[in-house]
Amino acid sequence: MPSELEIVSYNLLGNARKILRWARQLTPEQLDLTYSPSAPTARNLVIHTWQWLACDRQHIEQPDASQHALILEAPADPEALFAEFEAELNRWQALLAGLTDDKLDEVRHQFNEADSDWSVRAVLYHMLQNILYKLGQFSYLYYAFGLDGTAPYEAPFPNPIYKEVFGKEHYPAQ
Repeated sequence: MPSELEIVSYNLLGNARKILRWARQLTPEQLDLTYSPSAPTARNLVIHTWQWLACDRQHIEQPDASQHALILEAPADPEALFAEFEAELNRWQALLAGLTDDKLDEVRHQFNEADSDWSVRAVLYHMLQNILYKLGQFSYLYYAFGLDGTAPYEAPFPNPIYKEVFGKEHYPAQ
């Protein structure tokens, strides 16, 4: 059975790489398109994910946030941005591979705020939650741009699957 760290690592890196893979399929126009001024662009989602990866990694590696470097500003060129994102994922892969169960319990203070106790484990889950949230936002754009087919989206609801697997006669009319 995989460990907690293996599960988090698989999900964190796998879903972040999906964001990067999808972003690389967008045209520059799609990368900067928004359907509303209050909605993020795909570029915003990539930058937000990448910069928080860098920030949270620093919190894990160096407990004293006053010793952290400022996070890089995002390159305007999409390929340069994607290269920075990928490099950060490689740093995370190395970081995750070196973590131990004891390290997961170490206390951190986000931005050195005394009332913000969180463990390295909590930092990992913060980053995982962030990536899953950004992936959900990104998936909407991915579908809207027709990159996962051009037919109208049909959600795979469970009841039709039950009926297909077990037969319609298995379920009485409701």
